[in-house]
Amino acid sequence: MSKQHALLLICTPIQLMFSYAAISKWMAFEKFVGEMHVQPIPHSWAMLLPYLLPPFEILIALSLFPPLLKWGLWLSAFTMLSFTTYIALGLLDFLGTIPCSCGGILGTLSIKTHLLFNVLFLALSVWGIFIIQRKEVRNLSN
Repeated sequence: MSKQHALLLICTPIQLMFSYAAISKWMAFEKFVGEMHVQPIPHSWAMLLPYLLPPFEILIALSLFPPLLKWGLWLSAFTMLSFTTYIALGLLDFLGTIPCSCGGILGTLSIKTHLLFNVLFLALSVWGIFIIQRKEVRNLSN
């Protein structure tokens, strides 16, 4: 399989996931805002994140095309690492509650399944970065 095909197989599900997450938050915006206010985060963040997170998720999905592909994968990896860490801290009882303000189908997952889902998308992002980095190193050596 070519690197281009591999990147397409990696990026397409990531794009769909981030697009779906953003749209489902917008479709149930009042609910999303309310869920943000019960998260164990500062109140100022809970006021701001509902307006920033969905457009940021769309930005990630749109950046997963050349020439921004590398940056998009890094944004995806960083975001998924952040979400995964947040859920893991909730599971380990560091937050006092098990957090989830995801909309749509993701909101119906158990917290452990949601953690596995996040780890899968984090792994896809890292795999894509690895493919691009390896390709760049080969281009430098030629």
